[in-house]
Amino acid sequence: MKIIPLLLSLLLATLFSAKGSENVLTTIYQPIETMVDGSVVVREVPFVTSGAFPEVFFDAITQPHIPQQQTPSPAGDINVASRAGVSLHCESAAAGQKKLYITWDFTKADRQLVTEDLINALLKCLERTAGGSIILYSKFVEVDEFPDFRKLVEAKYPPQTAQQLEEDSHAPSKK
Repeated sequence: MKIIPLLLSLLLATLFSAKGSENVLTTIYQPIETMVDGSVVVREVPFVTSGAFPEVFFDAITQPHIPQQQTPSPAGDINVASRAGVSLHCESAAAGQKKLYITWDFTKADRQLVTEDLINALLKCLERTAGGSIILYSKFVEVDEFPDFRKLVEAKYPPQTAQQLEEDSHAPSKK
Protein backbone atom coordinates (compact mmCIF):
# COMPACT_ATOMS: atom_id res chain seq x y z
CA MET A 1 0.00 0.00 0.00
CA LYS A 2 2.94 2.31 0.55
CA ILE A 3 3.73 2.23 -3.15
CA ILE A 4 0.67 4.29 -4.18
CA PRO A 5 1.66 7.43 -2.20
CA LEU A 6 5.21 7.05 -3.51
CA LEU A 7 4.00 6.87 -7.12
CA LEU A 8 1.75 9.89 -6.59
CA SER A 9 4.66 11.85 -5.14
CA LEU A 10 6.85 10.99 -8.10
CA LEU A 11 4.11 11.93 -10.56
CA LEU A 12 3.52 15.31 -8.89
CA ALA A 13 7.25 16.04 -8.75
CA THR A 14 7.54 15.26 -12.46
CA LEU A 15 4.59 17.49 -13.34
CA PHE A 16 5.93 20.46 -11.39
CA SER A 17 9.43 20.13 -12.84
CA ALA A 18 8.07 19.85 -16.41
CA LYS A 19 6.11 23.08 -16.07
CA GLY A 20 9.19 25.26 -16.78
CA SER A 21 9.57 23.93 -20.32
CA GLU A 22 5.91 23.93 -21.19
CA ASN A 23 4.83 25.09 -24.65
CA VAL A 24 2.26 27.85 -24.95
CA LEU A 25 -0.42 28.02 -27.63
CA THR A 26 -1.30 31.59 -28.54
CA THR A 27 -2.03 33.74 -31.56
CA ILE A 28 0.28 36.19 -33.28
CA TYR A 29 -0.16 38.69 -36.10
CA GLN A 30 1.29 37.94 -39.53
CA PRO A 31 1.03 39.50 -43.01
CA ILE A 32 -0.99 36.89 -44.89
CA GLU A 33 -1.73 36.71 -48.60
CA THR A 34 -5.44 36.54 -49.32
CA MET A 35 -6.55 33.68 -51.52
CA VAL A 36 -8.90 35.92 -53.51
CA ASP A 37 -6.79 38.70 -55.02
CA GLY A 38 -3.30 38.18 -53.60
CA SER A 39 -3.40 41.31 -51.44
CA VAL A 40 -1.66 41.45 -48.06
CA VAL A 41 -3.79 41.49 -44.90
CA VAL A 42 -2.86 41.26 -41.22
CA ARG A 43 -4.42 38.26 -39.50
CA GLU A 44 -4.07 36.43 -36.22
CA VAL A 45 -2.61 32.97 -36.68
CA PRO A 46 -2.00 30.18 -34.14
CA PHE A 47 1.51 29.89 -32.75
CA VAL A 48 3.15 27.45 -30.31
CA THR A 49 6.17 28.70 -28.39
CA SER A 50 8.27 28.28 -25.30
CA GLY A 51 10.68 31.13 -26.01
CA ALA A 52 11.46 34.40 -24.25
CA PHE A 53 8.45 36.66 -23.83
CA PRO A 54 7.63 39.12 -25.40
CA GLU A 55 10.53 38.87 -27.86
CA VAL A 56 9.36 35.57 -29.34
CA PHE A 57 6.06 37.12 -30.45
CA PHE A 58 7.87 39.74 -32.54
CA ASP A 59 10.27 37.17 -34.03
CA ALA A 60 7.29 35.00 -35.04
CA ILE A 61 5.74 37.71 -37.23
CA THR A 62 7.97 36.71 -40.16
CA GLN A 63 8.10 32.96 -39.54
CA PRO A 64 6.57 30.70 -42.22
CA HIS A 65 2.90 29.86 -41.79
CA ILE A 66 1.58 26.76 -43.54
CA PRO A 67 -2.07 26.27 -42.60
CA GLN A 68 -3.42 22.82 -41.86
CA GLN A 69 -5.65 21.63 -44.66
CA GLN A 70 -7.69 18.63 -45.64
CA THR A 71 -7.06 19.00 -49.36
CA PRO A 72 -4.76 16.58 -51.20
CA SER A 73 -2.53 19.37 -52.53
CA PRO A 74 -1.84 21.67 -49.57
CA ALA A 75 -0.96 25.32 -50.03
CA GLY A 76 2.51 26.36 -48.97
CA ASP A 77 3.66 29.25 -46.83
CA ILE A 78 1.04 32.02 -46.82
CA ASN A 79 3.13 34.48 -44.77
CA VAL A 80 4.10 37.13 -47.33
CA ALA A 81 7.10 38.36 -45.30
CA SER A 82 8.53 34.88 -44.98
CA ARG A 83 8.19 34.25 -48.71
CA ALA A 84 9.71 37.65 -49.53
CA GLY A 85 12.75 36.88 -47.36
CA VAL A 86 12.22 39.70 -44.84
CA SER A 87 12.75 38.71 -41.23
CA LEU A 88 12.27 40.51 -37.93
CA HIS A 89 14.27 39.81 -34.80
CA CYS A 90 13.56 41.31 -31.39
CA GLU A 91 15.84 41.97 -28.42
CA SER A 92 15.63 44.07 -25.28
CA ALA A 93 16.80 47.66 -25.66
CA ALA A 94 17.70 48.07 -21.98
CA ALA A 95 17.64 45.73 -19.01
CA GLY A 96 14.38 45.83 -17.10
CA GLN A 97 12.73 48.20 -19.56
CA LYS A 98 9.68 47.81 -21.79
CA LYS A 99 11.69 48.97 -24.78
CA LEU A 100 12.69 46.61 -27.56
CA TYR A 101 14.85 46.66 -30.67
CA ILE A 102 13.26 45.29 -33.82
CA THR A 103 15.95 44.33 -36.33
CA TRP A 104 14.67 44.37 -39.91
CA ASP A 105 16.80 41.88 -41.82
CA PHE A 106 16.74 42.20 -45.62
CA THR A 107 19.73 39.86 -46.18
CA LYS A 108 17.59 37.26 -48.01
CA ALA A 109 14.95 39.69 -49.33
CA ASP A 110 13.66 39.31 -52.88
CA ARG A 111 13.50 42.82 -54.36
CA GLN A 112 10.41 41.95 -56.42
CA LEU A 113 8.45 40.53 -53.48
CA VAL A 114 9.15 43.30 -50.95
CA THR A 115 6.46 45.93 -51.47
CA GLU A 116 5.12 48.95 -49.65
CA ASP A 117 1.97 46.93 -48.83
CA LEU A 118 4.14 44.29 -47.14
CA ILE A 119 6.10 46.85 -45.11
CA ASN A 120 2.85 48.56 -44.02
CA ALA A 121 1.41 45.18 -43.02
CA LEU A 122 4.56 44.40 -40.98
CA LEU A 123 4.28 47.78 -39.25
CA LYS A 124 0.66 46.97 -38.39
CA CYS A 125 1.74 43.56 -37.03
CA LEU A 126 4.34 45.27 -34.82
CA GLU A 127 1.84 47.85 -33.61
CA ARG A 128 -0.73 45.21 -32.67
CA THR A 129 1.88 42.99 -31.00
CA ALA A 130 3.40 45.84 -28.98
CA GLY A 131 0.06 47.25 -27.88
CA GLY A 132 0.40 50.52 -26.04
CA SER A 133 2.85 49.42 -23.39
CA ILE A 134 6.01 48.55 -25.35
CA ILE A 135 8.30 51.08 -27.06
CA LEU A 136 10.00 49.82 -30.21
CA TYR A 137 13.24 50.98 -31.83
CA SER A 138 14.38 49.92 -35.30
CA LYS A 139 17.69 48.51 -36.51
CA PHE A 140 18.45 47.32 -40.04
CA VAL A 141 20.54 44.67 -41.79
CA GLU A 142 21.25 44.88 -45.54
CA VAL A 143 18.66 47.60 -46.16
CA ASP A 144 20.66 49.54 -48.80
CA GLU A 145 18.48 48.25 -51.65
CA PHE A 146 15.34 49.39 -49.82
CA PRO A 147 15.91 53.04 -48.76
CA ASP A 148 12.24 54.04 -49.21
CA PHE A 149 11.11 51.21 -46.97
CA ARG A 150 13.68 52.15 -44.33
CA LYS A 151 12.22 55.68 -44.26
CA LEU A 152 8.72 54.24 -43.94
CA VAL A 153 9.77 52.07 -40.98
CA GLU A 154 11.76 54.83 -39.25
CA ALA A 155 8.80 57.21 -39.50
CA LYS A 156 6.91 54.84 -37.18
CA TYR A 157 9.73 53.21 -35.18
CA PRO A 158 12.96 55.28 -35.32
CA PRO A 159 16.34 53.97 -34.19
CA GLN A 160 17.28 54.54 -30.57
CA THR A 161 19.46 57.63 -30.16
CA ALA A 162 22.63 57.64 -28.06
CA GLN A 163 20.87 59.92 -25.56
CA GLN A 164 17.90 57.54 -25.25
CA LEU A 165 20.25 54.60 -24.75
CA GLU A 166 22.05 56.49 -21.98
CA GLU A 167 18.75 57.44 -20.29
CA ASP A 168 17.29 53.93 -20.66
CA SER A 169 20.45 52.29 -19.27
CA HIS A 170 20.43 54.45 -16.14
CA ALA A 171 16.71 54.30 -15.43
CA PRO A 172 15.89 52.92 -11.99
CA SER A 173 14.99 49.26 -12.19
CA LYS A 174 11.76 47.99 -10.70
CA LYS A 175 12.26 45.46 -7.95
